[in-house]
Amino acid sequence: MPVWLQALFGIVTPIIVAAGVAVAFQQRQLAHRNLKHALFDRRWAVYAATNDVLVSHMNWSDDEQEVRLAEFLRRKMDAQFLFGIALRQYLDSVQTAVNQYCAAVRIHKRIGPSPDNERPAAEAAVLSASDALRILHHRLVEQFRPSLALDKT
Repeated sequence: MPVWLQALFGIVTPIIVAAGVAVAFQQRQLAHRNLKHALFDRRWAVYAATNDVLVSHMNWSDDEQEVRLAEFLRRKMDAQFLFGIALRQYLDSVQTAVNQYCAAVRIHKRIGPSPDNERPAAEAAVLSASDALRILHHRLVEQFRPSLALDKT
């Protein structure tokens, strides 16, 4: 084999290896991006269910509250496999706040319009629980943004 052919093979081989490494790196990035896009719909469903349960309870829409809470609890179970610990803790705090709100509303309704000393305390408990829901709702986007953002893929 002539020397010039050996020199050509010596130059071309590293170029082919470098091109293979570049293609493998791009394939890895593409797979990561595809995974993030594939998980988006599932993660969005958890976000939407969380938003719906908070809004339905903040707006006193009794007819939707049970349906929204059931959907939220189902999606919260999905979240165990889709999100990190920080977001799962946020979802736990949403569930706790919704439960406290429902308990406060039940007590308030049970007391009724009677002028007891219990009524102002019950009203204060409902307002406090409602404020907790509003705070959680204001934090909703910032909690989900890292998991739903597609711009940094």
